[in-house]
Amino acid sequence: MGNGKTKGSSFERHVSVLLSKWVSNNERDDIYWRSHNSGGRFTKRMSVGKTTEGQDGDLTCISKDPTHRILTEVCSIECKAYKEINFWNFITETKSGISAFWDQACHQASQANKTPVLIVKKNNMPILFFCKEPIKVVLDVEELLRIKYRDEYIYGFKFLDILELDPTSIINQLILTQEVG
Repeated sequence: MGNGKTKGSSFERHVSVLLSKWVSNNERDDIYWRSHNSGGRFTKRMSVGKTTEGQDGDLTCISKDPTHRILTEVCSIECKAYKEINFWNFITETKSGISAFWDQACHQASQANKTPVLIVKKNNMPILFFCKEPIKVVLDVEELLRIKYRDEYIYGFKFLDILELDPTSIINQLILTQEVG
């Protein structure tokens, strides 16, 4: 792959297709896509006090089907693909690498009043899915890792394990979680 921006954009498209196929039982690959300027438009408008619905994070739902939209209405999804990802940054609270990615996901999610999700890919390694407690409770799969970072737990899963779960039950649980919260 070319430069980092090209690699990141390609990864976002790849994750969009995987999520689209997941929620549609492999019937569609166009339900989710990269948000405008990969969330940059949302960030720019927030800096001047304006909101931009559905453009937080790296992915947005382009389907009008409400059952598809709930995922991006509840979660702000950040996608990162890097040659190296150092999990020690969580332990040392170093503001770079994966801890910086998580901080970015949390910041945008907070601005959009959503739950952060971080999907990361290190070269030649499986894609990982990170979330907070509300999403972890919804997932019916054992976490790969749990990290305490800044007084809260972050849960990590193999993304392919998430994609093996029934999306309808997860989406229904997300709806309940949103209604309770």
